[in-house]
Amino acid sequence: MILRQLAVAGAAVMALTNAALADVAVTGSGLSIDYTGSGTTLWNLVGGVTTGPAKNDILRYYAVATGTDGSRSVFSLGEIDKDFVGNAYAPYVAVTGTGYSLIDPKPGAAGRNLSNLASIQVLSAAPGTGSGGPSQVVVLSGLSSHAGSYGLTALTNFPAVTETVSNTAYTGTSLWDFIAPSSTSDITSQFVVTRGTDGYTVVLSLAELDPALGGNPGNLLAYGGIGAAAGVARTIFPDDAPFKHGRWMSNLESIEVSAVPEPSTWAMMILGFAGVGFITYRRRHHSRAIPAA
Repeated sequence: MILRQLAVAGAAVMALTNAALADVAVTGSGLSIDYTGSGTTLWNLVGGVTTGPAKNDILRYYAVATGTDGSRSVFSLGEIDKDFVGNAYAPYVAVTGTGYSLIDPKPGAAGRNLSNLASIQVLSAAPGTGSGGPSQVVVLSGLSSHAGSYGLTALTNFPAVTETVSNTAYTGTSLWDFIAPSSTSDITSQFVVTRGTDGYTVVLSLAELDPALGGNPGNLLAYGGIGAAAGVARTIFPDDAPFKHGRWMSNLESIEVSAVPEPSTWAMMILGFAGVGFITYRRRHHSRAIPAA
């Protein structure tokens, strides 16, 4: 049987920069594998996560697979949801002897594979807020060599790239080159949170953007061919073109690059917030027990 652990950590696990760790876990032990005779797709394991009511809320979520040696590989749920990217190269969990392996069959993506899979955590970025309207700047923050605030003039200082998608020509800069991760030794354990002025939020795995790991170099931060209503810049993902464009974000306001914390950090955070809750309970209980003078 697939062991799907829907234990809610609740508010006990709080924000990692702007990305709140959320409340669903799927463990690797006890999996019943049935994918072309030897496994099941990663989407089959984690795609049933219950999300919020916001439009395309599934795009805020990402899966963190961890091996028994502590190595990790992040997949955004948007990149494995067939509604947004299709499933021609669906990552899957396979039986390997008495254990399990996570395999990404996309050409060039072998660096994302994990042998001896131990667990899969499903996490999410915090929902965004905003009043909408055209963006004026894009703020890049977190684990990036280019962290800063970029208006149109600053964006045009990056090497220009033109990509034609569905008969529309977009001009911009490579999203991968713009992000320029500052920590390159752990690409597979990092993720990117993009937000629009209206709070629309999309999470990407950093690895899916990396051309060295099968990422499309045509993924753009576009500022040309997008129209004034799209703000200063928008994201373009050519591989998504035949499907829903939910990951394409106009009026892009912020991009943040983060690393998933170590599992021990999650445990300490949970214990810490649980302790705070216990202390609060004791204080309330004690105050009720004191008789009035």
